Amino acid sequence: MTAQTTDRKVDGLGHDPIARRFRLPVAAATLLYSGALVMGDATGYAANAVEGAGNGDLVVHGIACKRVDNSAGTAGALSVDVERTLADFTNGTGTNAITIADVGRMAYAIDNQTLSRHNGGNTRPCVGRIHSITDAGRIMVEVGSHAAGAPAGSSSDRDVVLAAGADLSAAQFHFVKLDGSGDVVLCSAEGEEPLGVLQNAPAAAAPAIVRYEGVTQLVGSAALAVGARVATTNAGRAKAAVTGRTDTSDAGAANDALLGSHAAAILLGAISGNGVAAKALLRFSGSVPQTAS
Repeated sequence: MTAQTTDRKVDGLGHDPIARRFRLPVAAATLLYSGALVMGDATGYAANAVEGAGNGDLVVHGIACKRVDNSAGTAGALSVDVERTLADFTNGTGTNAITIADVGRMAYAIDNQTLSRHNGGNTRPCVGRIHSITDAGRIMVEVGSHAAGAPAGSSSDRDVVLAAGADLSAAQFHFVKLDGSGDVVLCSAEGEEPLGVLQNAPAAAAPAIVRYEGVTQLVGSAALAVGARVATTNAGRAKAAVTGRTDTSDAGAANDALLGSHAAAILLGAISGNGVAAKALLRFSGSVPQTAS
């Protein structure tokens, strides 16, 4: 999609407590359109929401209430009224496309009117919580909700997008790792250290979205209780992490290996059996074993 280049009227829905207006100084050489998404740039000035290196550390404050043309001005020469509200925006395409499964999660800005379900490897500012999808396919978002009452951890989810090194169409919400070429493949050894958890279901060579920080769904290999510290099986599913221990069966202490799992997550919900998913908090913790088991 392309960025917004004309003004539009936005009708906020309801009387959500996050809806409020405030004024921000506008960045230099910047034209803001009415109804467009406005982020704070690295120096705090109002700018058009856009993806770019490091922009995942920025946030969208709201939508511009009116057109402000500071194209020929210095930073702060003009100000813009910004509103946090519930409004509709254009959906991204491909791996960026938001679906009904993403309702309640955070949306990220590709440009000042187009949204994505992930932050593009920390290149896209957080817009707010996804509210719903209209019959016309527009994405309703609580713009600015990351700053007012977002669920804990939602705005801190971090994904990286890499090429799939194999067909991962059946591996959504499984632990994955990098192969020798730097592509994403399913974890294949008990207790090994994963890169993160796969968020989509890509074919070979297609973009693979891997969550390495935050909350994710995670498929288990057996019944596991809430709060269980988990590691990967040789098929990328969650299992109870094996407690680390020192192998003293060798000839000398200098060669004593640390045995155990690379604990990668803590379950926030119970898993009832093999192939069942539950929410988990990614937490790569504990001492790193020399030999995984």
